Amino acid sequence: MAQHHFVPQTYLRGFATDDDSERVYFYDRRIANKGVTKRLIQDVCSQNNLYRLLMDDGKYKDDLEQDFATIAEPTFKEIVVKLLDCEPLSPEEKSEFAAYISLQIIRTPASREMYNAMSTEIMNRAANKQWEKLLDDQERQRVMSEVKEETGFDTGVLTKEDIQGIIDGTKFKTTWTIPKENWLKHTMETMGMIFRAFERMHWRVYFAAPGTAFITSDNPVSVLVPKPDGFYVGSGFLNRGSIRFFPLAKNACLTITDNEPSGFSFADANKRRVQQINNVTALSHHKIIISHSPQLLARWVKRIPDGFSLTEAVKDYQAQDILMGKYD
Repeated sequence: MAQHHFVPQTYLRGFATDDDSERVYFYDRRIANKGVTKRLIQDVCSQNNLYRLLMDDGKYKDDLEQDFATIAEPTFKEIVVKLLDCEPLSPEEKSEFAAYISLQIIRTPASREMYNAMSTEIMNRAANKQWEKLLDDQERQRVMSEVKEETGFDTGVLTKEDIQGIIDGTKFKTTWTIPKENWLKHTMETMGMIFRAFERMHWRVYFAAPGTAFITSDNPVSVLVPKPDGFYVGSGFLNRGSIRFFPLAKNACLTITDNEPSGFSFADANKRRVQQINNVTALSHHKIIISHSPQLLARWVKRIPDGFSLTEAVKDYQAQDILMGKYD
C-alpha cells in the first residue's frame, strides 16, 4: 500500500522546526483532542494510494506519484531558492513554477472532495430533469419508452407522487460513484488553464517581519475572492481581482495578482500583513495546519471559527450555482 504525498515533503521542509529539519508541528482537526503535535514530515499530508490509477491492462500503477516526486519537487526547490534570494525568475522558470502551483491547487484531497461534490450535484440535476419529464403528461409516454429501452426498467409502475419523491429526495436518494480517474483527468485539464493564467500575472514575495512567521496547511494555495462587499476566502483562482497566496517557507509567502503588470517584486511584510496572510491560510485548510512553532500553530488553531470548513462552504456555493443552471 503506497503512501502518496499530496503536499510534497520538499515543500514541507520549508516549515521545519528550528531544531529538526525533518519534523514540523502539526494539527489535525480530525483528532483535535491530541492538539498540536510534532510529526515527521514523511508522515504528514499523505494518503494511501491517492494517485494510484487503474490502467487499461487491468493493473494499478503509481507512475503519477513518481512523476510528481522526480520532476516537480526538484524544480520547486531550485526556484524557491532563487525567490528567497530576491531573484526574478526567467520566463521558463516562471512557467514551470506556475505549473507547479496550479498542480498543487488541484492535487489535494480537498480538491477531490470538491470535485466529487460538484460532479454529484451536476449529475443529480441532469437526472432530475429527466424525472421531471415523467411528470409532464405530454412527455411521459415517450420518456417511459426510452427508459425501458435503455435500462429495462418500467417507470410506468411509479406514480407521480413517487417521481416527485425521487426528485426531492424524500422517497429515494441517488448515490453516485465518481471514479478517481475522473478527478485526475479533470486535474490535468484544469491545470493548464490555471498555470497559463498565472504566467501572465504579477508575482510578489513577502518576507516575514522579525519575530513573525508564515504557516501552511494541507491545502496550501489559498485565494481571496472579491465580492461586492469585500474579499472572501474561497474558490476562484481565475476570478479577476482575486489575490492568490502560496507560503513558500516559514519566512516567505508568494502572492499572485492580476491588477499589476506581469513581473516580480519583493517586499518586507509587517506584522499585520503576516497575520492577514496567516488568517487566509488557516481558513483555507482542509483538515491539517502546519507550522515550525507550536505556539504559533496553537494560536491560529484557536482563531478558526468553530465548525467552519472551507470545503463545505465552497461545496454549498457550487451547489447553488449548479441549481441556478450555471453548469448546464
